[in-house]
Amino acid sequence: VALNETKINVKHNQNVNGLAQLFNGGEAEVKVVHGCNYHDGAISKIQQGGTAVLTFGPLIEQFDHMNSGTDATGLGRFSFSRYIGDNGIATWVVCGYQPCVSKGPSTSYQQQRRYFIAKGRPDTKPRDKFFEDL
Repeated sequence: VALNETKINVKHNQNVNGLAQLFNGGEAEVKVVHGCNYHDGAISKIQQGGTAVLTFGPLIEQFDHMNSGTDATGLGRFSFSRYIGDNGIATWVVCGYQPCVSKGPSTSYQQQRRYFIAKGRPDTKPRDKFFEDL
């Protein structure tokens, strides 16, 4: 299952239940790869943006944890899971979230703008950078 706009700030100390707990089916094991903005701090439990890929059922046996993850910037723009079949062929599931241009301070677009400005790249456009990095 691929999810975007998860709106979960995993750095907030009151967010004790992650996506694995929300989708826990009792006896079913759930593997979660979840990305969110790790740079804006723990201001609120809810944070715009975020992506996730959930794995459960028979796919658990093919899940390649070591080659699954999120975008290297720590902005939660995309999450990806890799699965290796019995024949050795790898399949990737990628969930991406490209933000709309928006002006509100808590929007995913503005979170990414602040990140690139802090990195000394004020001319970086989050929408264009999403495709470059994907």
